[in-house]
Amino acid sequence: MFVFRLVACLGLLTLCASAGQAQDRITAGEVMPSLRGGPHSDIVIAPAPTAGSSRIVRRRDVRRALRAHGVDLAGLRIPRQVRISRAARDVEGGTLLPVITEAVAQVVGPCTVERVRVPRRVTLGAGEPSVVAEPPATVRDGTVSIALELLSGAQAQRLIVSARLSCPPPVVGPGDLVRVTVRVGAVLASAPGRARQAGRVGEVIRVVNTATGARLSARVVDHDTVEVVR
Repeated sequence: MFVFRLVACLGLLTLCASAGQAQDRITAGEVMPSLRGGPHSDIVIAPAPTAGSSRIVRRRDVRRALRAHGVDLAGLRIPRQVRISRAARDVEGGTLLPVITEAVAQVVGPCTVERVRVPRRVTLGAGEPSVVAEPPATVRDGTVSIALELLSGAQAQRLIVSARLSCPPPVVGPGDLVRVTVRVGAVLASAPGRARQAGRVGEVIRVVNTATGARLSARVVDHDTVEVVR
């Protein structure tokens, strides 16, 4: 069951969602308590505000959404406007360091993470935080920037962190002759190729099939074998 705190202020109704409420959308039942628990309660009116912020939902927005779902508006008392808020909490960035470091390590292999710098404070929504990291365009020794999506409850925000990496040397260099393999079902076919850039085991590099001239992306398997990725 949803729990709300209601505050009347100059004709503007403010609803503050509890930690247990769905956080990724504003629903008809949230804007109009009279609909809560009924067949129209979960109709989506608008995207939810981010943690710690608010969004005003106007009567016309509610009418438009309800009409789109075939709801008869006769007799419905729709507020002129409603401000919807989402709870937020500030945490020390250092408390998120273990989960952020783990997420970064998943996308920088075969490099290892020596250090990650995170913001001093991070604003979260309700729920336990989790992190999804985006693979960087280039993985190399030194400091790289990593984009993260920080999820807490159903709230999501993007963070950019810097990570210090230590990487093994490439096993394939530009111009090296390689065996280009491609797997189709249980069949593994191969052709002669040439690397167009350096790569470590597990990295995807550009190669050319010297028999056909086709340019391909392939994952480095070892010092003389790559496998085409699709």
